[in-house]
Amino acid sequence: MNAAHLLQFSSERLPGQKRLDAWREVFSRAVLKSDVTPVNQDEPFHARMALQHLPGLSITWGSSSSLRIERPPGLVADGDDDLILILSLAGQATGQQCGRELQLEPGGAVLWANGVPGRFRCSQNYSLTQLKLPARGLQTMVRDVEGAVMRPLDRRGKALAVLAGYVAALRLTLDRTAPEARLMFATHIRDLVALTLGADADTADLARRRGLRAARLAAVRAYIAENLTRPDLGVRQVAARQSISPRYLQMLFDAEGTTFSEFVLEQRLARIHRLLTDPRLDKLPIGVIALDAGFGDLSYFNRVFRRRYGATPSEIRAAAARENNDG
Repeated sequence: MNAAHLLQFSSERLPGQKRLDAWREVFSRAVLKSDVTPVNQDEPFHARMALQHLPGLSITWGSSSSLRIERPPGLVADGDDDLILILSLAGQATGQQCGRELQLEPGGAVLWANGVPGRFRCSQNYSLTQLKLPARGLQTMVRDVEGAVMRPLDRRGKALAVLAGYVAALRLTLDRTAPEARLMFATHIRDLVALTLGADADTADLARRRGLRAARLAAVRAYIAENLTRPDLGVRQVAARQSISPRYLQMLFDAEGTTFSEFVLEQRLARIHRLLTDPRLDKLPIGVIALDAGFGDLSYFNRVFRRRYGATPSEIRAAAARENNDG
């Protein structure tokens, strides 16, 4: 990953007596200034965190032993009024802010305001993802940001589910993205956060056409990539797994200037091409490779492969073997 955008911390690399102090410093610098204390002083402290900066926001993935995090009025005076959307992944937590208290279970989410005193307590082995965004930007997109702080968010809401999946997928790809792509991802995340919190009418319409659609398409593509070997991979099956209609699934690809079938075919052919040029697999029959990639008709496979690469599978394999021998 680009070091300019990434901060990582693991208490495992530090001696026991220095772990908590180091975590306090890193957490205060990366997330917010706060008082951090263990819930149980006898419990060994551990924490891990990866923070990724995108234009106008940051994403933090973290886990820790049980902690009590407090932001009293004295620390609120630092002027940081950013908003943090906390996505709870594992363990339990309790938040208190704006006179409200909320129990947070895995799969739940809550909005935290840095500009207001508050407390947050998490259990042993608590794990989360949090999105930190400037308050001013969200205030122009969401109907009532202040009213959303420390309120229960619908765990079954489509926007929240799509947001959680999108951010989880980005963790695996951000190290390979260009600056313009990072800007696009940040825009999509803001759209999904606004929809999760309650976007105003104009923002909601734009966000559905932009951020929500992009996140849906990313989830569909990821599912296809993981299931290319299934011969029954089709529009209805994928749509059902993604909880969308077949028509909407087709529209996602239409907007990209392609179709579902064309995308699946291209991914399967690319997979086979990679395997054919792998010298470790030079004894594996081409027919087996094609069948394993989801092609049930070998004559059709040979036809579309030659059309795509201008050569037969055997010719591609032979050319790769010559290059490897020359090297």
